[in-house]
Amino acid sequence: MSNLSIADGIRLGIAVGVAKTVTAVVKALRLGSASVLPGEIARRLHPKMLGLLAQQVSQGVILVVGTNGKTTTSLLLRKILVDQAIG
Repeated sequence: MSNLSIADGIRLGIAVGVAKTVTAVVKALRLGSASVLPGEIARRLHPKMLGLLAQQVSQGVILVVGTNGKTTTSLLLRKILVDQAIG
């Protein structure tokens, strides 16, 4: 992230902070799982956010997508990675 300007860094920090705050509020008020709204707000605050955050990844990314079984699959993957001292 060395090529990140100060303004981009501040904007990125604000976008992440707002997303985390929205997540906490939605969950505290029991308005849902807060799985889409925080990311959508953050993306609108900083459209290049995902690319900037992806630059910080050093060990790769695992995406779990589909209609059914995402939570179970994610929990199994987490257990495997933690047991193998990867995660």
